[in-house]
Amino acid sequence: MMSEGLLSDLILKVHQGPFEPQPWLGLLAALRRAVDARYANILFRRPGPIGGMVKFVDADGDLETVGRLYDAFGQKGDPLSYYAMEPGRWYDAPALLGMAEVDRHPFYRQFLQPAGMEWIRCLHITAPGGYDAWVTISQRAAAGDFTPEHDRLFDALAPHLALSLRSFAAIEKAQIGDEVAARITAALGFGCVLLDGEARIVSIDARAQAIVAAIGGTAMGAGDRVRLQSPRLEAALRDAVATIVAGSGQGDPIVSSDGPIDALLVPLRTTLVPRAATPVAALYLAGRSTKDVTEERARALQELFGLTKREADLAALLVSGASLAGAAQQMQITEQTARFYSKKIYSKTSTLGQGDLIRAVLTSVAMLM
Repeated sequence: MMSEGLLSDLILKVHQGPFEPQPWLGLLAALRRAVDARYANILFRRPGPIGGMVKFVDADGDLETVGRLYDAFGQKGDPLSYYAMEPGRWYDAPALLGMAEVDRHPFYRQFLQPAGMEWIRCLHITAPGGYDAWVTISQRAAAGDFTPEHDRLFDALAPHLALSLRSFAAIEKAQIGDEVAARITAALGFGCVLLDGEARIVSIDARAQAIVAAIGGTAMGAGDRVRLQSPRLEAALRDAVATIVAGSGQGDPIVSSDGPIDALLVPLRTTLVPRAATPVAALYLAGRSTKDVTEERARALQELFGLTKREADLAALLVSGASLAGAAQQMQITEQTARFYSKKIYSKTSTLGQGDLIRAVLTSVAMLM
């Protein structure tokens, strides 16, 4: 009889799976040993442009032979209707192949049997956003079919496997979001520093370090105060972070164009209670924009949001931290005309003001297209 301790250990490995370098490989090894199986694998498919099948395997025996047999049969086409499988249900060989006398099926005779996988269970699980996974465990004919006790164990694991896939999908989407934000900030010439509730650095990227070094600043790291060669700006940043932590901020960025650097402090929208080492604000830094840099940003924003050239010119200046009056002066237009353009910009970008515009530019996935 399967012990509660074994089930608990396997459930723990299920939920540890998304954090492993090769997801769920630890579970596959433990599950295969628990039921004395020959072979265990998980095959999962990511959605969209990052799609494609990825497989991880734990087996007792020659994996090369299994791969060669599958490749040889695969040229004729895998007959299993993977996507037609009911999520959350374990299938045995007759259910998978659609016939009771499985030894009559070519897939059984030409792949499962010579691979030593005559007895088989296969589970289909799904997660929101188009993620699918299939867990397979199999045994040689001589060992006999899996027992009812084994099947109860598999059934107990099924809902946990489904939850674990949801966790994996959420983690991967968050990682992709981080990569998107990093590429967008780089494309627009920004470096990023995350600040905690005490206005100390949680993390700082390489571009931000380079921008600070270019103005003669010293290297900074986690736990340090921000040093921007401007005591007045540094004090303003500390005061702004304190306002964010107190909950009295309006969500608008703190912008500065003092000295040789542009600084944008954007409050992070988080449900966490601010504390040391918890990011509460993102500080975006940019070296003093040259005309060429501003024009390059304007072209990117024009394509990103469907702006006219003049709207994009103004948006580039606003994103760089210029006030509306300052941007109007640089564009040699009246402040009234700049305000007219700004309303068009906010409408096209679905933003409510300069702060929202900065967030939209720094987080939009469309920049990757």
